[in-house]
Amino acid sequence: MDKFKIFVIVAFLVLILAIAGGTFFLLTIINADAPEEPTGPIIPEATEMYALDSTIMSNISDEDKAMVRVAVSLEVDMDSEEYDDFVLQFPLKQAAIKDAIIGILRTQTRDMLSRPDTMESLKVLIKDTVHGVLGMETIVYKVYLSDFLVQ
Repeated sequence: MDKFKIFVIVAFLVLILAIAGGTFFLLTIINADAPEEPTGPIIPEATEMYALDSTIMSNISDEDKAMVRVAVSLEVDMDSEEYDDFVLQFPLKQAAIKDAIIGILRTQTRDMLSRPDTMESLKVLIKDTVHGVLGMETIVYKVYLSDFLVQ
């Protein structure tokens, strides 16, 4: 009987170790598939608004010689590594930024500017253009268009 008791105890310990090892292995696989970084846009903790010093007026690509007027403001991430460079370059490169935005506006039509989805894509184009003019990648968090008029 003593051998039988020892056999049962050893078998029980082996079974417990196998269950614990299998559980550890299974949980490791499940956790490996979980994303490490949060998905979605990263919202900066501290932002500041910068507006272009004047309203932009431009012709648009329409046959009836329509025009657009827009004021552009940029919300920038103050915690970005590029922030100090942005503060120095933004006043100096406003003319280049306006010129690039006018180039974008000239490709638009009245119908395009009246659709809400176009406005969001226009904001993305302006954001990418500002990044390109300034030689930066992530400083501008959001673009706001105010005083928007198509005539």
